[in-house]
Amino acid sequence: MVAAGGGERRPGCRTRPGRAGRAAARRARRGPGRPRHRAADRAGALAAVPAAARRRGRDGPGPGRAGEAAGLPRLRLAAAEARDVARRLGATPLIDAAATPSAVRAALPGATHAHFACHAVTDATDPGRGRLEVHAGSLRVPDLAALGVPRGELAYLSACATAFGGTVLLDESIHVASGLQLAGFRHVVGTLWPVSDDAAPDIAAAFYAAVDAGADPASALHGVALDLRRRHPAAIALWASHVHFGP
Repeated sequence: MVAAGGGERRPGCRTRPGRAGRAAARRARRGPGRPRHRAADRAGALAAVPAAARRRGRDGPGPGRAGEAAGLPRLRLAAAEARDVARRLGATPLIDAAATPSAVRAALPGATHAHFACHAVTDATDPGRGRLEVHAGSLRVPDLAALGVPRGELAYLSACATAFGGTVLLDESIHVASGLQLAGFRHVVGTLWPVSDDAAPDIAAAFYAAVDAGADPASALHGVALDLRRRHPAAIALWASHVHFGP
């Protein structure tokens, strides 16, 4: 599933240890290192891309990607990124008005892959209020964590600060990315701070190209970061923004 919506990429909500344990157990039962990321393994993948909803978050750690709803600026490149990822996954994207909260919630449980190209909103003092902004609404961390995604393999959050855990509970992993892990995704890619709408599509394309070539998600993201650092050594905010969660 690929979703592009409004709101910055920022941290998510607090979840009970019991749910975290059950999610970890589901991932463990799948077995370590199973190569389930190539096109042949994506029969259940769905692309949900609310491009018109992509917007900058208003209360996170700095500026990020843009959209229109809720007073956030539109993300110029969200639709193109969504369509490119959907093509790679062999999925049908949800774009603009099609990417409502209810449509995304209905699509996620049957997906193996999810890609969100949108804004995310984060509360540094209360990560449980973190959310992804989609068309005419949002998907909060509790909403995401409560979804059961039994075949979930990879979720990619092309939004601002979706892996930022706030400033209060520094030893907690509470953010949008962890919410999708709790939902059942084995691998999740998120961001530590706002990312540029100009750079995000290129980073996503390089990541998926590496995965299609046979790399596991962690190695693919590492390779992308190394290449960005080689080309832009002084731009730490660019090449150190994306992080991987999972085996």
